[in-house]
Amino acid sequence: MCEFSVGIDEEVKVSDTAWFDSDDNLVNAHVTVKGTTIWSGPGGSATEHWSWSGWFDPVTMTFSQAGNKWNVHQNGLVIHDKGLIVFDDNTGAAIRVSGPHEVYFDGLGALCEAIG
Repeated sequence: MCEFSVGIDEEVKVSDTAWFDSDDNLVNAHVTVKGTTIWSGPGGSATEHWSWSGWFDPVTMTFSQAGNKWNVHQNGLVIHDKGLIVFDDNTGAAIRVSGPHEVYFDGLGALCEAIG
């Protein structure tokens, strides 16, 4: 991730639900994830508050993830990655990307710079 050790202190809440048809076949699944993460490095720390929802569709074999995935602050905004990404569950490849997704496209360099 970074070229130095990173401390992570995290609190996460997860809620998930799955729906099945009368033959016990999975019809849909939903997950909601919320959390706070404190990222620490040799140059300081940054705080992240994030939340996102995800849906798995077994017919299309896609996983859609929407929300505020990365929202990192340290004396101002460091990273803001939010919106929708739809993944092909077979390959893991993104087949649709909407919104600013700094981490998806650029990685965590901005976070490493902020706490390094």
